[in-house]
Amino acid sequence: LGLTPQYNLSHVVDGSKSLADIIVNGPGTLKILPASSGIQALTKLTNAQKIKIFNELNVVLTRFDIVLIDTAAGISSNVLYFNASANEIMVVVTPEPTSITDAYALMKILSVKYQEKHFRLLVNQAKSAKEADEVSRQLCLVANRFLDVSIDYFGSVLVDDNVKTGVRKQKVV
Repeated sequence: LGLTPQYNLSHVVDGSKSLADIIVNGPGTLKILPASSGIQALTKLTNAQKIKIFNELNVVLTRFDIVLIDTAAGISSNVLYFNASANEIMVVVTPEPTSITDAYALMKILSVKYQEKHFRLLVNQAKSAKEADEVSRQLCLVANRFLDVSIDYFGSVLVDDNVKTGVRKQKVV
């Protein structure tokens, strides 16, 4: 988005700022809570740090209608914690086999370890609606066979060269 926030989540974790202090204005009425890139300490938050972040979130949540937490791919302890704490879980998958495997692993661990039973699925970077539907069908088939979960197919985002251009230019598409 071309934003260069002065503060980010690492400042909340170290206690120098509150979440409310680091929120920046994005396009339209969007508000952005800057995470941090390249700060290894944030890849493995302690339980106390996770609780601190959620306590801070609870303070600002009432100001917003919807809060989206974009976690990394995979099954790190941070990813599992934030997903298990969410009201709704939207699993984003691409048509790549590794992405499908990661999505299944995430749902499996969340269902077995955290008793999550309902997921929404969004297929990203599909070449066509047919390809996205096939990814959804395959993932739902395996999940229905081996996991006691329900998956609502939310839809797809098709590959669009304008998105790549927007990312390079740091502009909203």
